[in-house]
Amino acid sequence: MWYGILADVSALLHGLVVLYIAGGFLTILAGLWRRWALVRSFWFRFSHLLLCGIVLVLELANQPCPLTTLEQWLREQATAGSAYQGAFIAHYVHQAIHVPAQPQSLAWPMCAFAAVVAWLYIRHGPLPEEVEPAS
Repeated sequence: MWYGILADVSALLHGLVVLYIAGGFLTILAGLWRRWALVRSFWFRFSHLLLCGIVLVLELANQPCPLTTLEQWLREQATAGSAYQGAFIAHYVHQAIHVPAQPQSLAWPMCAFAAVVAWLYIRHGPLPEEVEPAS
């Protein structure tokens, strides 16, 4: 039972990472256009760039995401007993983030995506934090 729950948590976490990368990119584009302060935050931009870089390295090395590997191992440990493995929401999260494509075919689009994210970081990167004067 616990393996199945942990596999579902892993799938949901994986979905959140994908949402953070894709949604973060759209937020950065909209925020630069609308001049939102959030998109110039160091930690937001750095964490987004770091995650894009990690995904790019994994794609170029033709390695599966560690969250995918963890989820698959947890599902193997769990007992199968339903039409699909895992909870209802985790099943659809899994279907949404695992596209039926060869891993090599995803490397070049990820390179282009990461290049645009890196260019946006360099061109419109985070602003330095304002330092409060000492009292």
